[in-house]
Amino acid sequence: MNDSAPSNTQRVVIVLPGLGNGGAERSAIQLAACWADAGRCVTIATLTSPETDFYALPSGIDRLALNLASSSPNVISGLFRSINRILHLRKELHALKPDVVVAFTVRTNVLVILASVLCSWRLIVADRSHPGLESLKGV
Repeated sequence: MNDSAPSNTQRVVIVLPGLGNGGAERSAIQLAACWADAGRCVTIATLTSPETDFYALPSGIDRLALNLASSSPNVISGLFRSINRILHLRKELHALKPDVVVAFTVRTNVLVILASVLCSWRLIVADRSHPGLESLKGV
């Protein structure tokens, strides 16, 4: 996030699994652009690397690619990778010093909620997927 922003500028971090071609990604980018146009300092953080991006970010929006997305061969490995994702995400969010964190999609929401325990930023989670098509498997 831009550290040269005035201290009274609201800092917003939007967390997504990636910037693939889905509706959540499109909505997040539209919100980010609107907030940046309104003078907020906006960062989009993704669990994936930029190589998987479908959408390009408008100017004025910072990007943080955490490169934490990976599959796990078993439950134990999945548990440790999820803990690592939570701790890494928490560290990065603290470094960004956001006023507000907005998360999209079920799994990412869970990770961001756990990474935000006892933190001072406001947290908003959003999901509009069909419950029958989405599961918490792999969190």
